[in-house]
Amino acid sequence: MLGVTLPSTPTGPPLRRTRVMTSPVRRRAAPPGSSIAILVPGADAIANAGDPASVILAWARGLGFDGMSYFASPAARLAADPTPSLWCTWGEDWQREYREARHADVDPRLVATADQSLPCLWDGGMIVARGRTRRFLDDAARIGIRSGVAIPMGVAGGRAVVAFDSSIAPVTQARRAAILDRLGDMLWVAQAVHASRHAALPARAAALRPDPSHALSTREHACLAMSARGLTSRDIAVKLGIASRTVDFHVGRALVKLAAVNRHEAIAKAMARGWLTGSDGPAGSDSKRRV
Repeated sequence: MLGVTLPSTPTGPPLRRTRVMTSPVRRRAAPPGSSIAILVPGADAIANAGDPASVILAWARGLGFDGMSYFASPAARLAADPTPSLWCTWGEDWQREYREARHADVDPRLVATADQSLPCLWDGGMIVARGRTRRFLDDAARIGIRSGVAIPMGVAGGRAVVAFDSSIAPVTQARRAAILDRLGDMLWVAQAVHASRHAALPARAAALRPDPSHALSTREHACLAMSARGLTSRDIAVKLGIASRTVDFHVGRALVKLAAVNRHEAIAKAMARGWLTGSDGPAGSDSKRRV
């Protein structure tokens, strides 16, 4: 069973949580022509994506959201200030305002997922708030964050939250049903965003990846190496014994990590960094690279 945490009604405490059990979510096939790079064949078709924010924003919009936020929280025992760091698609001005106002202390996306391991659907239109929480809701609504889904991620030495942000509030039953229908795809995207942004944090990256050549996982390296040899997703899937969709998932994660628009650019950047060489190819790639 899948647990989804929901905010209270207007008559209850501001951030009190209730747990609603729903039926298991069935993975929905992505619609033809979708621009969600890691979910469908033709992932290279994400155009106008010159940086990771553009790629991630395209994924969020493809799933019916307006943006995404990523929070990384170091363990209290490992940092003098355990306040989560924020990366998002909402611009540097919002990130600076968020830090200065210390919105992390009252942000429903963080409050509702504290000590939780399940996704949380939050709705600013249903939260009765005052004080700092009211200020956060007003400030967030001003830039277009009024509801969304927050997905907690456990990481070594801390915690992370991937948030899908929406300007829609209150959340209707139809909207809620649509979100639940897409939740499987959202979990895939959340994993890719987490992998890319977690690796981008200098202190964390140094601790988790002392060798720069390990920035690509075993499968990401294998799929990218085979792509460099001209193999299609279907060809790679046959050789590795996995689904074509899974190949696109691994290639999509590599695209984000390398801040690449398409496979060709990802291959070029990987070669420039020494992560791919002329000897890389379909045979033996999986055994060469360890993470």
